[in-house]
Amino acid sequence: MIVSIAINIKLSIAFVDLQQKFQQKKIFNYYNRASNLSLIPIDSHSIVFLGDSHIEHFEVTGYYNDHNIKNFGNIGDQTEQIINRISFIASRKPKKIFVEVGVNDLINGKTTEHCIENIKKIFSMIDSVSPGTTICFISIPPIRNLLINPKIKSVNQNIEDYCKKKNIEFINIFDMLNSMGVLNKKYDCGDGIHLNTNGYAMLKKMIEPHLYN
Repeated sequence: MIVSIAINIKLSIAFVDLQQKFQQKKIFNYYNRASNLSLIPIDSHSIVFLGDSHIEHFEVTGYYNDHNIKNFGNIGDQTEQIINRISFIASRKPKKIFVEVGVNDLINGKTTEHCIENIKKIFSMIDSVSPGTTICFISIPPIRNLLINPKIKSVNQNIEDYCKKKNIEFINIFDMLNSMGVLNKKYDCGDGIHLNTNGYAMLKKMIEPHLYN
């Protein structure tokens, strides 16, 4: 009995230690990526994609074969992280900025109001720092979660209405990737959140008409 308890304690400690190391690696990777992004050159010819993991995994430069297209996606980003780094990007006066963010806010318990106000703040900061930059918002894609998706739809609808008033381009990818209220399985990489190859092919198709207009 004593031996069994000792083994269980050791296993528990090892599991906790493994979790801590995994979390530390995630944090290191996040800040390492964020640091590397600051080294990417941006000028008035640049088209910047800014957002969370949906953007980081979107190989935009290769998809469109254009070195002026820059990927500033960072896994785990919420609206607050975008706010923290948007001034640096906008100060380089890029031609266009595509923004996709919000799902991590909602997954982590932030309210729709919080998400909406921060997205509007991102738009305002871009316009303030670089009024000549065209802004395009890519709607938050659906996930395979019936509790979160209504919140995603609410944010998307509010931001779409706001974009119409402010003459900001809005790309509705939610409806194209949605099936029965959740992310369509044929676009799901398997975790219920991120896109597979088919999903990115659809995203590429939806974005193309907005890329150079």
